[in-house]
Amino acid sequence: MEDYYDELDSFTVPDTVKIIGPRAFSGARINEIKLSDSVEQIGSYAFYKSRMFEKFVLTENITTIGKYAFSYSDIL
Repeated sequence: MEDYYDELDSFTVPDTVKIIGPRAFSGARINEIKLSDSVEQIGSYAFYKSRMFEKFVLTENITTIGKYAFSYSDIL
C-alpha cells in the first residue's frame, strides 16, 4: 500500500480526528502536514515510505506512536 497519492502542497488533519490510522499516509508525497491538537495516536506504518516533507510538527497531545510509524520516510 503505497504511492496512491499525487503530490500535495499541504494537508491539514481536521480537529475531529483523534487517531491517524495504520498506513493512513503510507507512500504519501506531501510538502507540509499539519496535525490538529486533537490527534492523540499515530498508527503503525502511518507514514511509511512518505516523501518530500518540508514541515511536520508533532503536537504535545500525542500519547501513542505505533510501530514503524515513520519507517523509510523523509520525516525525522
